Amino acid sequence: MTIADGRVLQVNISPGGVPKLPVERAWVGRLGLDGDAHHHATVHGGPHRAVALLAIEAIERVQADGHPIEPGSVGENLTTSGIELARLAVGTRLAIGDDLVLELSAPANPCDVIKGSFRQGKSGRISILTHPSDSRMYARVVVEGEVCAGDPIIVSPPADGSAATIFHLLELLDDVDRQPWLAMWRAAAAAGYDVRIVDHGDLSAAASPDLPGTEFNRAFGLRMVPIAAR
Repeated sequence: MTIADGRVLQVNISPGGVPKLPVERAWVGRLGLDGDAHHHATVHGGPHRAVALLAIEAIERVQADGHPIEPGSVGENLTTSGIELARLAVGTRLAIGDDLVLELSAPANPCDVIKGSFRQGKSGRISILTHPSDSRMYARVVVEGEVCAGDPIIVSPPADGSAATIFHLLELLDDVDRQPWLAMWRAAAAAGYDVRIVDHGDLSAAASPDLPGTEFNRAFGLRMVPIAAR
């Protein structure tokens, strides 16, 4: 059963960082578009985040709020038209052009890398938590193929046995483990120990010259490392 359809408005790639710039066509393999790369490979890319998508409808709503966002400026690989992507369920399939089939795997969290596309750097304007229609979406590649600007998109419900929800389960499992470690690190720091903490949500780490050992010198975020999230 088809539940919607639309079109690829723009195909975008970059050697890393933003903006991603338009190309006429690109081959999409299991790990994403040929010629595309990321500066932060542990946060972007991998089989569950192979392709990032954003609807032009969302871009136009964000522009109407006064933000300087443009197609490709927040790092999406495919800018689409005719589909409210962020409103679709995880596991929804997108048949694009002649062969390519994608499967939505998760919303893409906004970050500082894309802050130049927003007034006062407020990239949270495309967070699915606060603006559920305007988020970028990640997708897995179910069937590899070429994508071209202008390709039709046929949208279908999640298939039985879809692996798309694995990504969400990995996030939940990692967060259950990460939160108590953060609490312990912060308590040690509050007690006066030199504990240096990095917490980006997707990746958390601590290092302490005062407290050697794995308890205070470790990192979490394997769910986000492409080779670990298969």
